[in-house]
Amino acid sequence: MFNDLKTDDTVVSDGDSIGGKFNTLDSGLYECTIKLAYGSISKGGARALNLVLETAENKELKRPLWVTSGKAKGCLNYYVNSKTKVKKYLPGYESANDLCLMTLNKRLNQTSTESKHIMLYDFAQGKEVATEVKMITDLIGKKIIAGVIKQTVDKNIKDEASGEYVPSGETREENEIDKFFHFPTGLTVTEATAKMTEPKFKNTWAKTWNGVTRDKTTKTGITLGAPSAPGRPTVPAQTGSLFG
Repeated sequence: MFNDLKTDDTVVSDGDSIGGKFNTLDSGLYECTIKLAYGSISKGGARALNLVLETAENKELKRPLWVTSGKAKGCLNYYVNSKTKVKKYLPGYESANDLCLMTLNKRLNQTSTESKHIMLYDFAQGKEVATEVKMITDLIGKKIIAGVIKQTVDKNIKDEASGEYVPSGETREENEIDKFFHFPTGLTVTEATAKMTEPKFKNTWAKTWNGVTRDKTTKTGITLGAPSAPGRPTVPAQTGSLFG
């Protein structure tokens, strides 16, 4: 399902950067086990890798990583910055690619999927039903360290006149997976590619985000974090494990 998503030397990776708290987790670093990892396609044609992670405290974190845009934007795994005209990978694609490199020593497009049936909520039927999905079974059971951010977002409602969803004036809290770190070393893909042995960025991330709730409501706008680090080099084809 993801084999056509190629890496491209003309696309600039974000590398390691500090971005901009259902039952949400507080912002922090969590050692997690991957319970489910399966693909889905939105009505607009965007593809996602859907993750169900279980923390060491037996709490579940369910999040989609949007790895492509929709049909209207070409179903691409990158976008072009409107100001700099530089190609950048979608954050969801980069996170999914990092996850696969850290756990399988493969890029996302090198993984294979299998048809599996799992229980998913069906809005038309109003209940969970057995649903066929494309599962990356090799990811199940693998461990990862997830940098999770708790954030406040708008509750959106449908504007009957325009058909668009707009902020209702109410808010809700949700979690976002901001960054993956290798288990157990804590290294990022950028650090492993540079042959670093100390997880410096993990410590920087923790100092920046531990216990912080990010406000992404339209009232105050997105709270930005520290400036992005330089883009990381393209990960070379692996003859051995990137993380040793």
